[in-house]
Amino acid sequence: MSLSGKVAIVTGAARGIGASIALKLAQEGAKVAITYATSSSTPKAAALVSRLSELGTSGIAIQADLADDTAPNQIVAKTLSGFGVDHIDILVNNAGVADVHPVEEVTRDMYDNVFAINTRAVFFMTQAVLPYISKGGRIIHVSSTNARTGMPGTAVYSASKVALEAFTRVMAAEFGPKYGVTVSAVNPGPVATDMYLSAPDTLRETMDELVKNVPAGGRMGTPEDIADIVSFLASENSRWVSGNVVTANGGMVMM
Repeated sequence: MSLSGKVAIVTGAARGIGASIALKLAQEGAKVAITYATSSSTPKAAALVSRLSELGTSGIAIQADLADDTAPNQIVAKTLSGFGVDHIDILVNNAGVADVHPVEEVTRDMYDNVFAINTRAVFFMTQAVLPYISKGGRIIHVSSTNARTGMPGTAVYSASKVALEAFTRVMAAEFGPKYGVTVSAVNPGPVATDMYLSAPDTLRETMDELVKNVPAGGRMGTPEDIADIVSFLASENSRWVSGNVVTANGGMVMM
């Protein structure tokens, strides 16, 4: 298995894309710490940890609200103690929120909450891992195709994801020489997750029509589509990939 013995953190992994990423990394042999924000997700997180164990590796679930500035250091500390290690090999910044509203309806609280989770938490989660990152380690940000589109109602969400692309480039330039790690991002297109299904009907109806004409299969994406790409980026096979964004939308948006 390509990730045998590696230690990974996947944020926002109780369900959806994050859960699929955690399972894929475990299938490749990694020990995986997953994070989740609310008590309502505890049963899903516990079930996922059980599935990780069934794959012959180990997993731990850490409840932490990434809007809390103390969360990144707590997550790192619990990962190290939970696995009895002194290093982390893979960080997948997957946790994210979407608050879809026209510009006129966006409040300061909505704006701040989206950027707190999608942008600030990614920056400081990465910062918290750096003292423990192993040489040859991987940092992977989960962005969105919305970072490159002008979908109505997504101004704040899209802007928060644009920041991840900037993080990817600058962090790759800084961390390669300093730590010997690569930094990459993946930009999923529409994927049938709880977040997508909770979007306003008008947005989902628009996306449902768009995906019918997607060149790679004419379908909605699946969490597994994204997990396979993240697994590649986490592996030795991606050793010459850094500072780039892998677009995963079936060709709906080509960039």
